[in-house]
Amino acid sequence: MIKISLYILFLLNLLVTQAQELEKLRLEFPYIDEQETMVFLEKIDEKKSDLALLYKGALYFYKSKYIGSPFQKYKFFKKGKALVNEACSKQPENIEYRYIRLVFQHQLPNFLGFNKNKKSDLDFFIKKYPEATHKHKKKMLKNLLKIKDIKITLAKHLNDLS
Repeated sequence: MIKISLYILFLLNLLVTQAQELEKLRLEFPYIDEQETMVFLEKIDEKKSDLALLYKGALYFYKSKYIGSPFQKYKFFKKGKALVNEACSKQPENIEYRYIRLVFQHQLPNFLGFNKNKKSDLDFFIKKYPEATHKHKKKMLKNLLKIKDIKITLAKHLNDLS
């Protein structure tokens, strides 16, 4: 009985730690440096939740940015793309998921082919933003306004988003 109790406490501790790490990552996104990327990659387990899956994918995109070898860059890009798209397919009505994918679709080069959902994700964000209750909602809008080609589109809708 004591072993089972200790095991349950251990699992609960892992879940709490994972949740804390995810929240820290959410607060820092999209300003994550190389060292933070490597630390978060070790700590986030994509099997724990759809949100962990989403952010693990985002971390692989960052890792591809910091790796020197073109082959390694592409390998981590593909892994990130697969995880982010999987998370978005599991939570298609979640504004945070679409926001994360949208940010990377605008930051990654078009020749990689990770741009098929640019318009639909931006349209979704514009449509759902006013009714969203997400606690990072204003930060998401602020970050999107820093992306040149999104800024122009969002500026047209800014009154609707306020």
